[in-house]
Amino acid sequence: MTNSDEITKLRREIELLKKEIAELRLKAPSGVMQICSSCKKVKDPNGHWLPLDRYLHLYMGIDSSHGYCDECAARLIAEEEG
Repeated sequence: MTNSDEITKLRREIELLKKEIAELRLKAPSGVMQICSSCKKVKDPNGHWLPLDRYLHLYMGIDSSHGYCDECAARLIAEEEG
């Protein structure tokens, strides 16, 4: 492959990446996300309150899993130990 071919290939890849970035920017939420102070549900653009993990899946294509942060894990262990 010549340098010219490599440069052409890289330019095509850069253009594809630019398109992907533009598409991601269109999908990314902007502004203020309303989150319930009590239950942590998120208000979607249609005014419905959804659990955060459902909102992320529907509007951003993100799947989530659940676990405990270090502070909560330590607190739960301490509570179990009594």
